[in-house]
Amino acid sequence: MQNEYSTPLIETIINELKQNKPVILPTDTLYGIFLPVSKSNREKLNEIKHAPLNKPIAEFHSSVKEIRGRLRLKKETLNIINSLAPGPYTFIVQDEEKTKGLRIVNNPLINKIIKKLGPLYATSANLHNKEEYSDIEKIRKVFPDILAIKGNIMFKASTIIDISKNPYFILRPGGIPINYIEDTTGKEFFFKEPFPINILVVCSGNTCRSPIAEFILKDMLKPLPINVFSRGINASESEGLNNKAQKALYFFNIPYTKHYSKNITYQDILKAYLILTMEKRQMHFLQKKFPNFTKKIYLFSYFFRKNKKIEIKDPFKQPLEVYLSTTLTLRTYSSFIRDYLLKKYSKIKT
Repeated sequence: MQNEYSTPLIETIINELKQNKPVILPTDTLYGIFLPVSKSNREKLNEIKHAPLNKPIAEFHSSVKEIRGRLRLKKETLNIINSLAPGPYTFIVQDEEKTKGLRIVNNPLINKIIKKLGPLYATSANLHNKEEYSDIEKIRKVFPDILAIKGNIMFKASTIIDISKNPYFILRPGGIPINYIEDTTGKEFFFKEPFPINILVVCSGNTCRSPIAEFILKDMLKPLPINVFSRGINASESEGLNNKAQKALYFFNIPYTKHYSKNITYQDILKAYLILTMEKRQMHFLQKKFPNFTKKIYLFSYFFRKNKKIEIKDPFKQPLEVYLSTTLTLRTYSSFIRDYLLKKYSKIKT
C-alpha cells in the first residue's frame, strides 16, 4: 500500500477535512470519499453520491484500541475484529442501541489522518449504483470539485461481515473467502444472500487435473450460484482436454464440454473468490507471484479437514488406471468442498 505522501499534502488533506470538505483517498479496497463523522456529513456524502440521505455509511477507525475507547461493543465482537483487522473488511456491529459499520484499513495515510481528526466516514468514490473506477482520472471527472489523491488500491470492495448478533453472516463477499474468515476468527459464518462466487482450480498444464476437477465441481455444485473455471501455471495455450482425462470423466459419468488449456492471469486471480491448487509448489508459486491474494489460495484438499495438506500428483503420461484413481480422489475432495459450501448457503431465507 502506497504511503509516501509529503507532509504538506497530508496537511492539505487534514485542512480540507477540518472544514468539512470531502476528500477522495485510496484505501485497501477502492477509492473512498471521506468526511469527519457527523450526521450532517453522512447526509452530505450521500448527497454527493446521489444516494438516499439516510443510507448507512461506514466509520473508519485507526485501531481496535481506538474503537474500544469510543464504542461499547461486546468482548466477542472486539475479538473478531481484532483477529481480522486491519484489512479489507466492513464490520457490522451493535453499539448499544445503534447498528454501525466499522472499518480499520491497512493504509498508513488514512490512519495518520484519523489519529489527527478522529473517526472518518467514507463511501466508495462512485455515484450510487453506478460503475466503480480504479482510475483516479475517471473519478476526478465524476467529482471535479473534490480533492482526489492518487494511490494504490486493490479494486475489490470490502467484505461486509455482520457480527451484530449470532449467527454471523457475510453480507457482501469481497476479496477474502469465508473459510479464511472462519479459520482466523474461530467462528462460523454464513452467506446472507445467494451470492455468486467464482472458484478457480489450478494445476500445471491445465489439460488433466484442473479441468477434471472443474467438471466434477460444476456437476456437484449445480444447485449453488457458483462458477468454476480452471487454469495452468505452465500451460501450452489452447491444448484440448487430455484423452485419458476424457475417458476417466466418461467412466464416472461426469459431464464435460470442450476445454482448451489456458495460463493463469492477474484477471483470473482478481475474479476468483477461492483458488485451489493440486500441489504445494503451485500454491507457493501463486502466493509468491500474487502476494496480495494469498488469503484465497489453498490446496484442493483443504476442505478435507482430516488432512488439508494432501497433494494430487500429475497423472500425465501415466496409464488410464492412474487417471481413474486421480479422478476418484478429486471426486472425494470435491464432495468436501460441496458439503462445506452447501452449509454456507444453508441459512438464506427464501
